Amino acid sequence: MKRKILFFLSILMFVLYCGSFGKESPAEIKAYIEKIDKIVSAKKSQPFKRNRPKIPKEKRYINHYYADKVITEYHGDYHLVFDGADEHLMCYYEVNEKSKPYGVYKLYDENENLIETGFLEKEGIHSGTVKTFYPTGELKSKLPYFHGKIVGSLIKYYKSGKIQEISEQNAKGIHGKSKIFYENGRIREDFTYVNGKEEGVGITYYENGKIESKQPYKHGKKHGETIWYYPDGKIKEQLFFKKGEPVKNK
Repeated sequence: MKRKILFFLSILMFVLYCGSFGKESPAEIKAYIEKIDKIVSAKKSQPFKRNRPKIPKEKRYINHYYADKVITEYHGDYHLVFDGADEHLMCYYEVNEKSKPYGVYKLYDENENLIETGFLEKEGIHSGTVKTFYPTGELKSKLPYFHGKIVGSLIKYYKSGKIQEISEQNAKGIHGKSKIFYENGRIREDFTYVNGKEEGVGITYYENGKIESKQPYKHGKKHGETIWYYPDGKIKEQLFFKKGEPVKNK
C-alpha cells in the first residue's frame, strides 16, 4: 500500500524543490502559508463526486492481476486515484487547465481514512503545511513549505494531541535541534543534527526528568565518551567511541 502511494506520488511529481527564496520577508512567507492552509482546511472534509462506490475492506474483490496498478478517474478540476487491486480510493488531487496537479491533494489509507493533506503548486511542489493524520482523524504531524522549500520545524503529535517531537528540517532531513517528548510533556531526547546526521552531544532522559545518557556525535557517528546513568544519577556505564566504533582507550 505505502509503496503504491509513493509510486503514484512520483508520477504526480511530488518533488521537494530546493531552490532559494526570493525577497519575501518572514511575515510575507507566514501570511502566504496561512492563506494556503485556509484553502486546504476548507476542502479537507468537502464531499466530491466519485464513480466507484466506497466498499468496506472485508467485502472487496481483490484483482491480483492489477495489484501493482492504479486507476484514475477524471472529474474536471480534480482527479481521483484508486488502487488497481481492490479499487479503494488512494488519492484526490486538484488539477489546472492542463490537467496537471495543482491545488489541494488528499491521501487515504486502505480503509479510505484520510491520512494526509497538502497543496501543490506548479511542477508539483508543495506550499503551505503538509499535515498527516491518524486513521481515527487526530493530527499526527505537520510541516510547512514555501514554494517547495521547508520553512519551519516538523512537529509530531501523540493521538492525545500532546507534542511528541519538534525537529528543525531542511531538504536533507533533520537540520538543527530535534527534541522528542514523553506524552506527559517531559523531554525524552535532545539532539542536534546537520543535514540529517547527528552532531555534538545528544542527551536522553528518563521519564522522571533525570539524564539517561550523554552521547557525543560527529558526522552522524558516535565519537567520544558516551555515558549512561541510572535513574538516581549515578553512572551506569562509560564507553569511548571513535567514528562509530567502541574503543578501549581514549
